[in-house]
Formats: sequence, structure tokens, C-alpha cells
Amino acid sequence: GLHWLRPRVFLYAGLLIALAVAFISLISTRSLIDFKVVRGGADVPFTRIGDDKIINHLHARIGNKGSKEESYTVRLVGFPDGTLTVPQSPFPVGRGEQKTLPLFITFSEHALPSGLAQAEIELVAADGRTLKYPITLMGPQGSEDRED
Repeated sequence: GLHWLRPRVFLYAGLLIALAVAFISLISTRSLIDFKVVRGGADVPFTRIGDDKIINHLHARIGNKGSKEESYTVRLVGFPDGTLTVPQSPFPVGRGEQKTLPLFITFSEHALPSGLAQAEIELVAADGRTLKYPITLMGPQGSEDRED
């Protein structure tokens, strides 16, 4: 009567349960936000404006993998000498959409003695979820554009 209660049956049942748990945990922890910051291919590394102001032009690529439209704000973190300007904030991204938000970071050329600085762009969703992406800011000291 208890012929089907072999160790192999329990082994297969245990494996099936383990796979189901792993699958559910992967689904529940996947990020619903796709976020990357890139420097445009045609963009020069930086632009000089006025006597000592430098602008870096970057692009934030924001993908919404959720089931409803989300609004995001972006912040510059780890570089207090810089000012981040964006054309729209908060920035709406529809469900299933990927959009690009231009980022303009302005700072004094004296803020980059070596011509480079590390910082982060922080993306904050309306519900408080936060992602950070590391960036490198560039200025004249570290490039061929040196004027002295």
C-alpha cells in the first residue's frame, strides 16, 4: 500500500519546493527601475561658460518596469561644488517605458584641480525607492583643452 512513499518521491518534492521558493524570491526582489547614466557619444566631455564655469552634459536613462506610471527625481550626490539642472522634475515615466533625461552639472573649474572628480547621480522614485549611479565629472585640467 505505501509503495509510492519512497525516498526518491521526497527528494523530487523537496527539489520542486526549493525551485518554487527560489523563483518566487527572484521575482519579488527584481528591480522595477532600470537606471543608467551615460555621457552622450556626440557630447564633448565638458563645456566652458564664462570665465571659470564648467558644464558636464550627461543623460539619465530611466526605465519603468512597473505596472503603473512613476515619477522620479534626480540629485547630485558626493560633489557639493556642483549644481545639477534638469529640464523636468519630477520626471514621469509611463509603465513599460524607457526615457532619457538630460542632466547638466555646473561647477567652478577650480573644483576639479586634477580635471576629474567622482560623484553619484541619485534617482528617487515617488515612493522613496532610491538608486545611485557613479559618474566621473570632467574639467579642463585633465584634458587637452587646457588654455594655459
